[in-house]
Amino acid sequence: MRFSEIVRQRLAELGLNVNQAETLYGFRTGYLRSAVRQDAKEASPTLERAQAICAALGLELYVGPPRVEAPPSVEQGELLVLPMPEVAGPGPASLGLPPDWLEARGVSEPLLLRAGDAAMSPLVPMDAAVLADGADRSPCAAAAIFALRRNDRVLVRRLSAGEDWLLLRPDNPAIEAEVLPRAAMGAGVTVLGRVRAVFAPLLD
Repeated sequence: MRFSEIVRQRLAELGLNVNQAETLYGFRTGYLRSAVRQDAKEASPTLERAQAICAALGLELYVGPPRVEAPPSVEQGELLVLPMPEVAGPGPASLGLPPDWLEARGVSEPLLLRAGDAAMSPLVPMDAAVLADGADRSPCAAAAIFALRRNDRVLVRRLSAGEDWLLLRPDNPAIEAEVLPRAAMGAGVTVLGRVRAVFAPLLD
């Protein structure tokens, strides 16, 4: 978009014509007009004049390489802080996440848990913090990733179910899959929720 078009658009937003703007901002007569003309007398303003016009109209003038915008900061009060259960292991004792980030991923009952083994490595390393949705605890044939509690340990597995069986399948080939009777749910095995995110340090 040409500079003249930007200035005309901004004047329209402010409800001003050229004469009113020149008077309001202390410009001499014709200072703005030459920059917004739409005929053969239209002239590109010098950088100094363009800076002065932009400053008066509340516009930003930037000349240089593309700038990388910093991510928006989030105040602590805007975070939902999830505590980590009292389970021994490295990593954070809590984690703060923006509520809209959780909402975008369909998480309505967030749980922060720590993976108790390396069965899902490398996708979920041992002791990684995992975010599960406690509202989604029903296994199906699709083998989605769930967090489970078994003998006071949090396990992360691909979980699928049939009419009378549960299949706990790891990604790590060094660990065997398990087939359990469906009755094991609630009797030694508790499904905590479907895993929606994993938080772990990058490996060198």
